[in-house]
Amino acid sequence: MIRVAIVEDENQWAETLTSYLGRYSSENKTPFEIVRFANADSFLDGYRAEYDIVFMDIGLPGTSGMEAAKKLREKDKSVALVFVTNMMQFAVGGYEVDALDFIVKPMSYFTFAVKLKRVMDKIASKKETVLPIKTDTGTVNISSSELKYVEIMKHYAVWHTTDGNHRSRGALKDIEPLLTGCDFVRCNNCYLVNLKFVKGISGYTVNVGGEELLISHPKRRDFVRAVNNYLGAGRNV
Repeated sequence: MIRVAIVEDENQWAETLTSYLGRYSSENKTPFEIVRFANADSFLDGYRAEYDIVFMDIGLPGTSGMEAAKKLREKDKSVALVFVTNMMQFAVGGYEVDALDFIVKPMSYFTFAVKLKRVMDKIASKKETVLPIKTDTGTVNISSSELKYVEIMKHYAVWHTTDGNHRSRGALKDIEPLLTGCDFVRCNNCYLVNLKFVKGISGYTVNVGGEELLISHPKRRDFVRAVNNYLGAGRNV
């Protein structure tokens, strides 16, 4: 599930972008969760880095899209940002906020699809990380897409992957930054979970790839929210 925010005050363009995303989804078998905001302030209020792509209109009322983008980067440095504008010269400052691309109104679906494909490729490259892990028997390259969760046992980290487990020295505080942008979230202080493998939550237990892991009381609310945002369910578990 690719999570998309459309920050656009013009209903016509918000609907056009939503329609284009729907068509792209059908043609490429890519599910999108789309949330639309009519202004920058409502988008930034309580922002929790829950989106993969942000389509930001530059000419927003109140806080402009460029101002909003600068504030966005203070909260989230990795989200894919695409500016939407009527005139290309207004988008020049986008390089300051690491914008991936620009959409100049009006735009055909074909041009949009080409640009979106580039963004999707960029997202895929960010979410795939290969970590060289020094284990008891040598160095093993572990792909984030095949890593179900990391478990901490005393001073060791157990890497639970789809093809077996590996053990190394380590702590979650050091491992977590290595997986930034790969949809890994703590369910307690012992487990760092890949949301891709979450099958369900029951009370204070989460099923991760067929294994039941405990969720701590302090982390349950944020963990459930992260799972819901990832799945696009929009409901409590």
